[in-house]
Amino acid sequence: GLDGVLKHEMAHIMHLKMIADKEEISFGDTDKEKYELLSQGYYRNSVVAKLCNDSLKELDISPKDVARELSVYGASDFGEFFAEAISESETSKKPRRLAMRVNEKYNEYLNNKEVKLWLLCHQKRLKDIYQ
Repeated sequence: GLDGVLKHEMAHIMHLKMIADKEEISFGDTDKEKYELLSQGYYRNSVVAKLCNDSLKELDISPKDVARELSVYGASDFGEFFAEAISESETSKKPRRLAMRVNEKYNEYLNNKEVKLWLLCHQKRLKDIYQ
């Protein structure tokens, strides 16, 4: 339904945000080189390719089985794989294990990012404490 479509499209935005974070690009940045970097990362499916591949490996699922384990559209590329998995895990009453694992990996990514940000913000204070 509509909720699934919205979650799918939001997952593409989440993908862009992961690339922007990795490349240290702020949304709204007008630097053309940074825009090209973001665009290239998105079309290469950087970040989500690792997340999706790790999920497949952890569940012992072959990449050729993505259509059966997730969706035909999700098997077309890693960007769609990620978006389909997030959508299913967030909207299905009985999400399948691959969709759930991709969502778990995404949440692990977010948690690690928060820890890194906290450490970065408190680096000077921690240095002072432990010196």
